[in-house]
Amino acid sequence: LPTGADIVIGTSLAQSGSGASSALSLGGINAYFDKINADGGVDGHKVTLNAKDDALDPARAVANVKALIEQDNVFATIFQLGTPQNLATRQMYETNCVPQLYASTGDHSFYDPANHPWSTSSFLPYDAWGEATAEFIDKKFASGAQVSELVWNSDTGKALDEAFTRGIEG
Repeated sequence: LPTGADIVIGTSLAQSGSGASSALSLGGINAYFDKINADGGVDGHKVTLNAKDDALDPARAVANVKALIEQDNVFATIFQLGTPQNLATRQMYETNCVPQLYASTGDHSFYDPANHPWSTSSFLPYDAWGEATAEFIDKKFASGAQVSELVWNSDTGKALDEAFTRGIEG
């Protein structure tokens, strides 16, 4: 990294559309980077965040990550939101040896460093999440209690539902 150059961290997440509330995390990330920079940065380099809006659209996430890697020369990305978005972009990170840190997905493949060494997740794996919810309900409520479940109409919802069902039956 050249003397005086910024360490650029990128992210692609919904800043508009149905997932726009995820953009609230940008304030915290920027506050943390401001603290680092006020203390002299990292080895004298300022840390900056480049956030791009994908509106939870995997195609937009692909275009954003392509630009982050090829044009903005990010060191890494953080907190990319959504399983479909993370799966659609992971190969670009791996091909370019750019860390995909704290991906917001519980997809099991983000817990496989042998096959995907450039990606980590910030979520509990969906299997563990669903089973932990079932275990909590089992301990908290009387035997025979009725339980209903709201399920996202997505692969995420399906994975959570299957894990929850295994936990309830198990």
